[in-house]
Amino acid sequence: MNWKKILAAAAALTLFTSCRAKDTPGSESAAETSAAQSETTEAEDTSSAEDTTAAEETTAPAAEPVGYTGCSATARELISELAAGNASPLYEALSLDVKAQISENDIKMFWVQTQMQSGKFVEMLGTTEEIDGTMSSTSTTLKFENEELVMDIEFAGEGAIIGLLVHEPDSDEPEEILPEETGDYAETAVKVGEYGLDGMLCMPKNAEAPPLLLLIWGSGQCDMNEVGVFDALAHGLAERGVATLRFNKRFYQFPEMATEDVTVDDEYLDDVDAAIALAQTYADSGEISGIYVLGHSLGGSLMPSIAERNSKVKAAISLAGTPRHLIDVWLEQLNVQLETLGEGPLRDYMETLIDQTETLRDEHIIKETDNPSLYQVTSVFFGIPYFESLQAIEPADIADRLTIPMLFLQGDADIQVYPDRDYPVWQEKLSDNPNCTFKLYEGLGHFFDDKNGDFDETVMDDIADFVKSN
Repeated sequence: MNWKKILAAAAALTLFTSCRAKDTPGSESAAETSAAQSETTEAEDTSSAEDTTAAEETTAPAAEPVGYTGCSATARELISELAAGNASPLYEALSLDVKAQISENDIKMFWVQTQMQSGKFVEMLGTTEEIDGTMSSTSTTLKFENEELVMDIEFAGEGAIIGLLVHEPDSDEPEEILPEETGDYAETAVKVGEYGLDGMLCMPKNAEAPPLLLLIWGSGQCDMNEVGVFDALAHGLAERGVATLRFNKRFYQFPEMATEDVTVDDEYLDDVDAAIALAQTYADSGEISGIYVLGHSLGGSLMPSIAERNSKVKAAISLAGTPRHLIDVWLEQLNVQLETLGEGPLRDYMETLIDQTETLRDEHIIKETDNPSLYQVTSVFFGIPYFESLQAIEPADIADRLTIPMLFLQGDADIQVYPDRDYPVWQEKLSDNPNCTFKLYEGLGHFFDDKNGDFDETVMDDIADFVKSN
């Protein structure tokens, strides 16, 4: 599902991005979206004498602590203004500490991207409130075209906002993914690399020493199942005699490890190398016959880099990957969204964002720019701090150097990686490489799900046939 969050704890606000909804415009920025985030500061000992002194300096003493009783009405009014394209009231309601961490422009960016991921805002539904001492909080359900989200707002006693969180309804800690066993396959939990990333080896029961396909996610922080795509793919391939290995992204499992200096090696390539090293132990023991790689979305774009770094990979698949720079794809997505907006502040802001993104693309301003808003485009809106290292990769050029079999699959109903603009670039640039095969599927979107929402059986067959024949 969607995962654009704003999180504030006591004195700071963090913008956090995680796994995105299926076939939602703007979702593979990243996509298919790393997470770009400001430092979060949490008060760990609110009872300390120092904190008590600070509180006495900023709030008037009261005989009995009373929460902000007008929180529900205020929350709905602020959200209503935000939905109308006016972020100023919400920004002005933030505490001074939170204002030091987030700008009004950040709030505008958040609202634009939320609508890119979740569809246009439709209406506010119910609001609940809770008052506990001097603290008050509200939860308001927001209806968008594609899903419902909940905005939690935390108020101090005087009404200043000290916390914001946008999440899916009833959002809890993710459930543990446990091994499954059927008559066709058996799964085993594994640990990948030096960080011990949780993973799953799925072995078919109907094949001796089967080929093993490593599944590589799109952008954003997601678990080994990649919003229900990879577990379905793993189980379907096992029924067809192909083993798979899938695992959590590092900063999904350990978000505290992410920094503004993260590179694409940290986010992807180093951990994939570790997974391939683990797979090689199965090959050395005779449990599998060879190692293959499948990358989805941004993982599909990085498939050539992965194969070039790992000579043990026998063949590789790009599932809805783009050979173009993501900034060009994002610009197209922004312009598609612009066409859906009427006149007003939201359209004006989108036009400004497009101008900034075009400048970033044309001038290649990535870090330490004299224009802070441009760096904000990469680190906040696109949600990936490893933009600079990713921009340096030319997927088609790398693929053209490879001599292993490669399969490029694309759905013609994909609204994130475009079948009429991305897919033909692969074909054009790799036209002289005899190792490349291309296939376009009618009616399938970015996640290759059929009309029932299941991973398409024909695509599953083609993936299994390709792996087993190479």
